Amino acid sequence: MTTENFKLSSRAKNTFIGMIVLGIVGVVLTLWLHPENQHSRLWTNLLLNTYFFTGISLIGLFFVAAHQQGWGGWVTMVKRVPEAIASFIVIMAVFGLIIIVGADLDIHNLYAHWMGHHTDAIVKGKTALLNKTTWTIINVLFYALWVGIIFWYRKTSTDEDKATTFGANYVKLRTIAALFLVVFGVSQSIFSWTMVMSIDPHWYSTLFGWYNFASYACAGVAFMIIIIIYLKSRGYMQMVNESHLHDLGKFLFGFSVFWTYLWFSQFMLQWYANVPEDTIFWVKRWNVGWFKFWFYAVLVINFVVPFLFLLGRGAKRRNGRMLLMATVIIFGHYMDFYTLIMFEPNNAKTEEHATKEGEHHSKLNSNSTVLYAQAEKGISDSKVEDKNATHEAVTTTTTSTEPTTTAVHTEEHATTEAHKEMEHHEASKEEHGAKEGHGAKKEHEHEEVSTYSGLGLPELMIFLGFVGMFLLTVFTTLSKYSLIPKNDAYLKESMNHHI
Repeated sequence: MTTENFKLSSRAKNTFIGMIVLGIVGVVLTLWLHPENQHSRLWTNLLLNTYFFTGISLIGLFFVAAHQQGWGGWVTMVKRVPEAIASFIVIMAVFGLIIIVGADLDIHNLYAHWMGHHTDAIVKGKTALLNKTTWTIINVLFYALWVGIIFWYRKTSTDEDKATTFGANYVKLRTIAALFLVVFGVSQSIFSWTMVMSIDPHWYSTLFGWYNFASYACAGVAFMIIIIIYLKSRGYMQMVNESHLHDLGKFLFGFSVFWTYLWFSQFMLQWYANVPEDTIFWVKRWNVGWFKFWFYAVLVINFVVPFLFLLGRGAKRRNGRMLLMATVIIFGHYMDFYTLIMFEPNNAKTEEHATKEGEHHSKLNSNSTVLYAQAEKGISDSKVEDKNATHEAVTTTTTSTEPTTTAVHTEEHATTEAHKEMEHHEASKEEHGAKEGHGAKKEHEHEEVSTYSGLGLPELMIFLGFVGMFLLTVFTTLSKYSLIPKNDAYLKESMNHHI
């Protein structure tokens, strides 16, 4: 078996370095244009891209490990690409530590809602997880585990090339893959809570970990497709055929549908349940037209487009269409995380206003059930008091020298007043429910939300900078080892893959 040794061209390398320089310029722009609010626009961009590419890196090894455990032999011919994608976790660990240390030292305001000195009852209820010590230990531990296991697996995989027999490290690779899948299954969900969902600690979603997984799984598979098509266009990986590309296309299509299922489940259930703690997350964003637009645009880009263009068999076997769809999906899921991360830290609010808002949400959520119970009790007590008052009026009037018609009139008047009070209470309850259930929509419908967030040149440049770092790392890693895992136990099966 001949080896394929990839060599990164000077032109490609300079292109990636140029993208990185653009990213640095984008960082400077956010510092210069938006110094307010603890440079929130800079830090949200760093968190957005760090989280996005951390997930993509993890998907690299997840993709290989899942097939390793499931005897998916077809992936052998392309597995060097996801392994190289996983190696980017080292650089993401560095950026992750910058964000973690910045939070601990109060350099940025990404987690100001719970790291500040708020008396919010909801935030207090989550202090077991949302405190600096626990939060820091968890995130640092996760990065350490990911870096260690990814490089352990990659070293074991590439060492197999030096062996004299097929499948020399097969059992060891399966063991490492099983360990990673367990670690990944637990850590990626908790990591999504600590790094993203905790930006707004008043809101939570039980689907959030799965939702994040589906999103960066789509982006991760899309990057695999782009890199493989690029390598084939440069004369490498010629044994990778249409069937391999077809299978990758099926994963891209499948994860897109899975993401849509979770998108619908998360939003529909929270809208239907009408709980203020949930709905306020969406209402706040809908008060900013830019975020409301991308809420629907993301659904179109990440579901409608791939569903229509990747449904047929032929579409998944055409390099041009797959390249286009992969690029569109990467951008779509970047924007998905954009809507989750960029809004909250970039609100133009004072600390006092933020504290009052937190207290408002606390009262709105923790006391809403009690308020309804009190209201129901109040109207019941009112009915009893009205009946007693009416009865006393009838008795008193009948025994007095006033005509009995006065007693009847008094009873009718009291009954009418009771009905009016009930109607007034029901109207108030409906108004209160609408106000609570839709995140205090009436209170906020005329409120102009001031925000430092945006999607402009700085965001584009920083994103391109991370893409440049990602591609430079991946292609540099690919150049160190043979693109063909020549002693893999499933190599011959993968070479003859046909569907």
